[in-house]
Amino acid sequence: MQTGLSDWEFYFAKQEKENCHIARLADLNIEINASDWTYIILQYDDHKNEILIKADNLIKFDKETKRLAADLILTNLPGEELKVDKVDFFDVITDFDSKNGVTDLKFLPAHITDKKYFK
Repeated sequence: MQTGLSDWEFYFAKQEKENCHIARLADLNIEINASDWTYIILQYDDHKNEILIKADNLIKFDKETKRLAADLILTNLPGEELKVDKVDFFDVITDFDSKNGVTDLKFLPAHITDKKYFK
């Protein structure tokens, strides 16, 4: 029986994950479910994009843990290459100033690859 890496696939960046809405913070022994998160994209004049994420289940955590969980989800959902290419900044917020443009997080990959919005 041959063992090794023959059945592995290697990529230069992390690929999107099947269970992309789950973030496991092993060092803190925490599992975060992002299936209820919502977001809005802000596009600035300098062509930078910011994602504001509303994640009610992160309220109890400190800012560093919130950012770590959001970063993992934003990497898992569209994959690392797309995240790096399309998301310049992100933040976890408690509420949106307006409900205009608020979208379920599961739609982020389709949103940031839509050529109508992102060139």
